[in-house]
Amino acid sequence: YAESNLTEGSYTYTVYAKDYAGNLSSPSGASTAIIVDKTPPTGTILINNNAAYTKSTTVTLNLSATDTGGSGLDQMSFSNDNLIWSTPEAYATTKAWTLTSGDGIKTVYAKFSDKAGNWSGIYSDTIILDTTKPAITSISDSPDPFFPKQGQVSTIKYTLADNLSTKLTVYTY
Repeated sequence: YAESNLTEGSYTYTVYAKDYAGNLSSPSGASTAIIVDKTPPTGTILINNNAAYTKSTTVTLNLSATDTGGSGLDQMSFSNDNLIWSTPEAYATTKAWTLTSGDGIKTVYAKFSDKAGNWSGIYSDTIILDTTKPAITSISDSPDPFFPKQGQVSTIKYTLADNLSTKLTVYTY
């Protein structure tokens, strides 16, 4: 038996048998409920809880998805390039993930499926991978900070450089 053109929703089927003479059996005693779900899930992805930077290629994906079609969430899959996708795995709200190597902007893509086999659109988030330490490129002082004259104030100037970060913090000891 095949049913087509069902709209989304829940249906319950009870099985009876009818012979050529027109005799109808009692119900089978078991009924089957099915859910017709044609709506794909929706979702979001955040890398390291929406951090702007990371110094490690190992990150945590924070995930959220919903399925309004009724069959329930089932699987998720990820990609670093939106071309090659990971093997689908059971839906979870977090996932350890490895970014591609090399400093710069990294994007991770996610998609979600429901138990009816509907796949969501593609969702993404970006983070800047910065594995290079900042450098002190020059230091100057005026006058000599090690032999100041009484009442003189010594000034130490330095220049810092970093390949990606726009904010540097100076620590003095």
